Parts: sequence; C-alpha cells; structure tokens
Amino acid sequence: MRILFVAALAAILAGCTTTSPVDNAIQKNLPQVCAAAATAYLAVQEAETAGLISRATSRKVDTAWDVLEPVCKNPSETSTATILLAAITAYGTIARALREAE
Repeated sequence: MRILFVAALAAILAGCTTTSPVDNAIQKNLPQVCAAAATAYLAVQEAETAGLISRATSRKVDTAWDVLEPVCKNPSETSTATILLAAITAYGTIARALREAE
C-alpha cells in the first residue's frame, strides 16, 4: 500500500516543471493517490480495531484523512499547493501509523 501511494505521489512530482504541467500532472494522478490513501486508511482502521495502534495515532490519521478526502472528491475546487500538502501530510501520518502497527 505504501509503495502504491509513494509511486503515485512520485508520479505527480515527476511531472513538475512549470505551473500548468504541475496542475495537469496532479489532476491526472490524484485518483491513484486517493485510492492508495483510502486503502491505507482502511488498513489503519483495522489495525486500531485489532489493538495494534494507539487511539491517539488513529485520531491523527483520521484528521489527515479528513483533510485529504474532500480534496480527492473535488480536486478542481482545490489549489495545487493544498492538494500536495494534503497528500504529503496524509502519506506521512498514515505511514507512521502503519509502522506502529508492525
């Protein structure tokens, strides 16, 4: 899951040369980032249910997901910077939670 999320994020960033291509790359690749994040978010929820991560960690993941989810649903209404910040924050938070669960 983390590999898919990182790969999708890398694909977004690889296309970054000027403003217009950046926006296009983000719009094109955001569905893959969102799908990977959604899968990882579900894994974190399962880990919390199984007692593998703390409730505090789970709340941090919930917060990151609450920021990313609307971006995923309406990317055209969100700035490029907000999309990138939400995706990077969600990735870091979810990745830390999954490491805690290991």
